[in-house]
Amino acid sequence: DSSPSRGGGGRESTNMMMTRGIEHPESMGSITAGVAGDIVKFVGTTTTTRADGQQHRLGVIVPFRDSSNNPTSQGADRTKNLNEFVPFMSTFLSKAGVSFEIIVAEQTQGRIFNKGAMFNAGYILAHDRVDYIVLHDVDQVPENPKNNYAYPMRPTHLCAASSQWNYRPSYGQMVGGAIIMQNKHYEKVNGFSNYYWGWGQEDDDFYFRLSNSGFMQGGDRLSPAIGRYRALSHKRVKDLDVTPMFKRQRKHLDATIHGRKIPEEGLRSLEFKLVGEPIYDAPKGCVRYLIDLQLPWMPRTLDEKPPPGY
Repeated sequence: DSSPSRGGGGRESTNMMMTRGIEHPESMGSITAGVAGDIVKFVGTTTTTRADGQQHRLGVIVPFRDSSNNPTSQGADRTKNLNEFVPFMSTFLSKAGVSFEIIVAEQTQGRIFNKGAMFNAGYILAHDRVDYIVLHDVDQVPENPKNNYAYPMRPTHLCAASSQWNYRPSYGQMVGGAIIMQNKHYEKVNGFSNYYWGWGQEDDDFYFRLSNSGFMQGGDRLSPAIGRYRALSHKRVKDLDVTPMFKRQRKHLDATIHGRKIPEEGLRSLEFKLVGEPIYDAPKGCVRYLIDLQLPWMPRTLDEKPPPGY
């Protein structure tokens, strides 16, 4: 069994509340993480910059939970996916000459999975040591080395054609699988929504957050030939798009589609607690945080109704 690596001191973050640095014994650098049990949230804006000639650093943020017996999301076989994803991406990005780290944001059991909130939590935990990010599903890996995960001028959708859909080009609003951007882009749109529980629609909401801010125009997606991905196998739950939860959340998506301002709900409204200390190299090549969400409403079932006014 892997156990957390503990270390001393480190610089304090100005962008997180109640944080301390934790040193990885090898090459991960200073890891800013909330003290277990304290509320962690994003405050202010990132201060991570690169001097002229200094290499950019990529944060690969992976939302994760293995919940094979939970029918509320696509959570089966995720440990198997993660054990394949991390070594594959470590090799792929190293060959591309990218300075990177892989951040796994793992949600605790008991509530429905919230992918958007895990992206936000992963960003909060990594933003002060990387200057650009790729928001990456654990079951998609790139096939073409020309897809080099380089520092982007604009948010760019990488997963343009996946074996999951027989390599058909992504539909126009698709930003799932893998999307890369600078920290400032993620902060400009206030990250992902925390509203979507279970499967679906959080990626579509994120697309409209981006497009309403002037991103995701014609050239903001790789070609299907370069953005070609292989889907890692896992068991799938059917009919998650016909549940009461999915239908209720569609109304929230409609509001995002027709809105022309950055939603207040998202990166800056997320609060969570860390359970224990970060775990390193489980599997080798990543840092893994266990996230206990602290949101106003956290449903356990897909037919649960939110409180009035939510």
